[in-house]
Amino acid sequence: MRKYGKWAAAVCMTVVLAAAGCQPKEEGKSAIADLISGEPEHGGEIPEETEEIRAGYYYNQLAEEEKGIYRQLLQGIQEFQGEVEVASGDKDIIDRAYSALLCDRMELFWVKNASTYYTTLYDDYAVFEPNYERNREEAGEIQTQIEGKTDAVAEEIAAGGGSSYDMVKAVYEYIINTTQYLDSQDDQNIVSVFQNNQSVCAGYAASVKYLLDKIGIPCIYVQGTSLETNIGHAWNIVEIDGEYYYVDATYGDPDSASSQAEGDTQGILNGIILYDYLCPVPREYESICSPDGDFQLPVCESGAYNYYEMAGDYFTSYDPGQIYEYCAGKIDEGASDMMMKFADQESYEAAAGDLFTEESLDKLSQYYMKVRGIEHVEFRYGNVDGLHLIRFIFVES
Repeated sequence: MRKYGKWAAAVCMTVVLAAAGCQPKEEGKSAIADLISGEPEHGGEIPEETEEIRAGYYYNQLAEEEKGIYRQLLQGIQEFQGEVEVASGDKDIIDRAYSALLCDRMELFWVKNASTYYTTLYDDYAVFEPNYERNREEAGEIQTQIEGKTDAVAEEIAAGGGSSYDMVKAVYEYIINTTQYLDSQDDQNIVSVFQNNQSVCAGYAASVKYLLDKIGIPCIYVQGTSLETNIGHAWNIVEIDGEYYYVDATYGDPDSASSQAEGDTQGILNGIILYDYLCPVPREYESICSPDGDFQLPVCESGAYNYYEMAGDYFTSYDPGQIYEYCAGKIDEGASDMMMKFADQESYEAAAGDLFTEESLDKLSQYYMKVRGIEHVEFRYGNVDGLHLIRFIFVES
């Protein structure tokens, strides 16, 4: 028998962003104890597969033996077992099954992912020892509170009668509006968002999945790396009308935006939700984040539900006449605040160079005053290089 004292980061760093909360990745540590005698006689019964378990995205990528371990670990953790016997003595199989479990089941907040757990390996089975953050009674109380809160939120969103995209957008906005980006207790799980209202990327992504699961919209928890910083990161992939889209509520929060938003020298993004990470154009998102690669993920190819595309604010090229008509149309609709996103650096630079001239700004201001029937208006404008964004705000004095 081999006994492993294993840092969860070694397993969950690729699972729950184990060290997840947007922290630098570290190598896991392990220690092998001396061989001991007195091995148990069996590896525990394997629970039956249920429809709920079969719905797990990562579960369905496992081999049959790994699926059995997944179900044993799930049952053991749900029952707060101190030792869970599993029907394999292969550490790699156990680790992969546990990784899949943690990515599928956001409700298992009481097992501490970024701490130590132990696995005692025998020839054909093992004893897995989870590290619990709370006891059964404490977890039950918190679970009841979270269920009551999130059931109400999910019901309200679903009752709105919107499309799948509308509901994904509503969840995105809810998580960002109710959560402060901050290291905190439980910031690797849903408790941080739904109770503490403070979290990091792991908590944001887990909570997006938790709510969308309740609403019935397919959602995957993804962990990987920010290519800008080489720091661990977590996000989601959602399915809308048969296509897959990235959703990153963490970067959508202006308190935690990616370095793409660092060019906001004029503060035009202050206090607003960044919709650049709600169903973004795939190539744009893939230029800043990369999954760990331990499991296969759906390919995101469509930009049909890109937020700016949906709002009519997305431009693949710069045409002065088209942009003026766009701004005039927004003013006719009563808007005093307009945000434009350009598909590439070339069109963005052309737009910024032309729109921020005295002639262009005066022309828009004159039109605004004419439509509003006023004689004076102040305006603010600015741009963000990394996001290819341009924003105009008219302020009536």
